[in-house]
Amino acid sequence: MKLDDTRLYLGGLPTYLKDDDVLKLIQTFGITKYFNLVKDTTSNSDISKGYCFFEYENPSSTVKALKALNNL
Repeated sequence: MKLDDTRLYLGGLPTYLKDDDVLKLIQTFGITKYFNLVKDTTSNSDISKGYCFFEYENPSSTVKALKALNNL
């Protein structure tokens, strides 16, 4: 796995989920060093667009998350 292959995309999330909700899910596989739940900037509310990008401190956590979350 190359270093630039460690940032993951997770889509299909319910838009009502907040940062903490998604972090609880992805941090079951390891400690994150980067996380961004993409928000809908056209509204004044804190609604997400249903996807996020994240990266783990440990590459082995990336492999675990890929296996568990792929095709979820």
